[in-house]
Amino acid sequence: MTDNISYNDYSKSVTSFFKFLKNSKSYKELTLRSIKVENKDDFLLVPISKIHLNDTNVIKKLCKWRNKNSNFFIEKNKTNFNRTKKWMKNNLLDVEDKILFLVVRDGGHLIGHIGLANCLNKKMRFEIDNVIKGEKDENKEIFSVVLQELIRWASQVFYVNSFFLRVLNTNNRAINFYKKNNFKIINNKSNNKKSKEPYVVMSYKERQNGNKFILTAGPSISQKEVSYVNDAVSKGWNNKANDYIKKLEKKFCKYLNCKYAIPTSSCTGAMHIALMALGIKKGDEVILPNITWVATANAIAYVGATPIFADIDLKDWGIDANKIKKLITKKTKAIMPVHLYGQPCNMEKIIKIAKKYNLYVIEDAAPAIGAKFKNKKCGTFGDFGAFSFQGAKLLVSGEGGMLVTNNKKLYLKALKISNQGRNYKKTFFIDNLGVKYKMSNIQAALALGQLERIDALIALKRRIFGWYNKYLNNLKSVSLNHETQNTKSIYWMSSIILNKKAKIKRDELMKILLKNKIDSRPVFPELSSFKYWNKKNVSSLKNSKYLSSSAINLPSGVCLKEDQIKKVCKIIKANLR
Repeated sequence: MTDNISYNDYSKSVTSFFKFLKNSKSYKELTLRSIKVENKDDFLLVPISKIHLNDTNVIKKLCKWRNKNSNFFIEKNKTNFNRTKKWMKNNLLDVEDKILFLVVRDGGHLIGHIGLANCLNKKMRFEIDNVIKGEKDENKEIFSVVLQELIRWASQVFYVNSFFLRVLNTNNRAINFYKKNNFKIINNKSNNKKSKEPYVVMSYKERQNGNKFILTAGPSISQKEVSYVNDAVSKGWNNKANDYIKKLEKKFCKYLNCKYAIPTSSCTGAMHIALMALGIKKGDEVILPNITWVATANAIAYVGATPIFADIDLKDWGIDANKIKKLITKKTKAIMPVHLYGQPCNMEKIIKIAKKYNLYVIEDAAPAIGAKFKNKKCGTFGDFGAFSFQGAKLLVSGEGGMLVTNNKKLYLKALKISNQGRNYKKTFFIDNLGVKYKMSNIQAALALGQLERIDALIALKRRIFGWYNKYLNNLKSVSLNHETQNTKSIYWMSSIILNKKAKIKRDELMKILLKNKIDSRPVFPELSSFKYWNKKNVSSLKNSKYLSSSAINLPSGVCLKEDQIKKVCKIIKANLR
């Protein structure tokens, strides 16, 4: 079963990000933390920051606008320069769950403001607040665009269930404006304690765009990542060339509760380094699941060893621990389990087998950052764990990966291998053959920003799976990739498997989805089916064959909305009932 993000995690995500936006130390930094209005490149939503407390022009503008529009506020208080400055500090900057954005046109022209308030509520709703068009603009519809942009931005950055606002019921102009922007009145009998005038509560309902292509994957990139990357680009050179790499290493270890981490250019590179560090070579065998991305097997081939394909368990879609023993020979040196699509496999059984037969364990946790088995994070059970920051993963840095371990000796060996076999005590001196799989400082900056938002991103993934479970639960011809007992999946991909009751085949359904502008992916093909592999021990792989021919990865990008998931499910049900 899925669960919603805890309120503590939700509130932490909101308050920390609002604090980040409010604490700009310069106007350059402030610009990087601003929201670009989509399709309106000359407009920005600039967060009110501490530096504005000394900006006379901004304070005067706010004072002017608020006095001009005081009759439209629930609290009809007139203000002046000093009171406005005090209000900015006490009622905006020092309040954890409130933020105000200046609407700024290219050249610094201020035309109004719009904000978010009362965000720390148990229903996890954001209130649209302080909407004022202070100055006339040639773009008469700009505040509609700004309102929609703010909602879009908040939906992508935070785990927000809904949006609402309050407006005096006598303010017909504002009510009509919000109605045009997909808000509807849900309560018109409320009264403010400080005002005898009644107000209406309006709730936002997103208008479904049937022409928009629904993609399988897609990231959420916030102002934090943009700010970090810009800093790395402008300052991260020479003696600061590894600053974000070091920060990422430290924070990743803390998140996983492991001792050592090495950022890499890819998860494939991380696995290659791990195999080299363990001394696995030509003539050795490594057992891995028959269903995974080919990179797992390729890394084994890079060191000259032979991949041995084991069947998968249909419960968790990972390697079947019960099938491993039969594949172990004198040549077997390691097991490489894969936490497929973010679902943990049974690490308890795998580790037990590895210890019994004195085998190494390298976890391919590429899509499973944050996934847990018995409350322990995936990637930390074996001798090494490898992760991916590729552009479709939960955390993205374009390309990139991470190798982790709790073994200091293995860490030092892997670190040396990862940098051309360099001896760090002697300039340009090489001790042994190595590789160059180093992550750049710029990639690390992007990955760090993503990592600092990981709880919210996981919650978004789990919410998407929850929607699929809600709308497909009664469809007898499919089953979803539910998390198994003692695990917590991140549901990097929400997937279904078609059973014998399905009226059509998997590939036919994918074609139908595509015609309806819905992207999907087949589950990975059997590795053993690739012609260039040694076909040793591949006689009993029936579960792999079934999964690879019958399962689909559905749209699972973190920014997807419920209406989009509902559309996908509607088409699936229409063709499989």
